[in-house]
Amino acid sequence: ELQLTANSLQATGVVDFYEEFAEELFAKLGKQYAVYVVGNAGHGAPGKNNWKLFSLEDQISHKIDFLRTLRDGKLTLQDDNSPQPAYSRFIVLAHSIGAYICLKVVLPSLSCYLVDTYTIH
Repeated sequence: ELQLTANSLQATGVVDFYEEFAEELFAKLGKQYAVYVVGNAGHGAPGKNNWKLFSLEDQISHKIDFLRTLRDGKLTLQDDNSPQPAYSRFIVLAHSIGAYICLKVVLPSLSCYLVDTYTIH
């Protein structure tokens, strides 16, 4: 996952592809809002999970868990283990299978926390 906050940027695995986009978005937001890019579970470092294949249901749970962790203020950055604040509102951008996951499952589960959603085709 890639995490951008006022003083932190992290990227691992396939999420590296989105690093430039996330940095540009972070800059356009005046570095006032946290930007997190969450990849699919098991992508980028499959050996870390004993080569487990993650189902669509696993991917959905992964995204819901991430948003709940962010909402509850239990997320820490990988580089320095610094805690992140709890968030009460989200804007979610997604494309491809991520858009499907957000529209069909994540949004109904956490809709009271969302400000807006965007899908990229």
